[in-house]
Amino acid sequence: ELTASNPKSITLASGREVSKASLFNVLQVGGWTAIFLVCALAAEQAVGFWPALLDTSIWAVCGFLVTLGLRLFYRRWRRLHHSHVKFAAIALTASVLAAQLWYFMEHIGDRAALAALLHFDSVRPVFSAYVERTAHDPLFLTIYLWPFYAIILTTWSSLYYGVNAILELESERANVAKALKLADTARLRALQSNLNPHFLFNALNGIATLVREKDAVTAAAMVDALSTLLRSTLQRLDTPELRVEEEVGLIEQYLRIQRYRFGARLHAMVT
Repeated sequence: ELTASNPKSITLASGREVSKASLFNVLQVGGWTAIFLVCALAAEQAVGFWPALLDTSIWAVCGFLVTLGLRLFYRRWRRLHHSHVKFAAIALTASVLAAQLWYFMEHIGDRAALAALLHFDSVRPVFSAYVERTAHDPLFLTIYLWPFYAIILTTWSSLYYGVNAILELESERANVAKALKLADTARLRALQSNLNPHFLFNALNGIATLVREKDAVTAAAMVDALSTLLRSTLQRLDTPELRVEEEVGLIEQYLRIQRYRFGARLHAMVT
């Protein structure tokens, strides 16, 4: 449902990538399973275990299918980026209209299932009372049943929109976090590109001075220190964050080179 670099997944602020299809399937199946169990237990007291199991199963499966249809409709509507008010009005209207479709599908499913079951003599006594009750049910929703179906669909629509809004917020947070890391890396590289030429010029000039003064030992030590610092810097070029221990090590390497250049004139203070 969300627009991202990978249309089939979403990256959360924690960096974890979640499949949108898998997340929807888990929530869809889990939610309808939970409401099926609750309604089956409630209906068992009125019509018996097996009739309640049959009736609630057909009711839940039909509701499951109707909400899949609503999902396709909402996905197309959300791509238009309308306001929350418009989406709420559309969701309410769709829920009220889809309630009639849900009931009609359930009623047809009940009659088809009972017609198949009544071919078996062993199950007729179990479903006899339920068959008589179903035969008197209206084919279309009544004014008393309509709110029950519509409220369930409206609740599902609200949860669907709410979960997607949360995922969009998490996606935006992930994008911001990624942008900040890229900005830090860009600033670090810009700083390195500005400082390195000056630092290298001064360090090489200091080495040249030591060579002219025939201080081969100090010149060799300074070359070794400079190569160590450059190697450490290049290894961490693509790392936006450093541990304190690594940062202190780089500072010590830098000061080591400066001590070769300035000798006793250099005083480093820790504040």
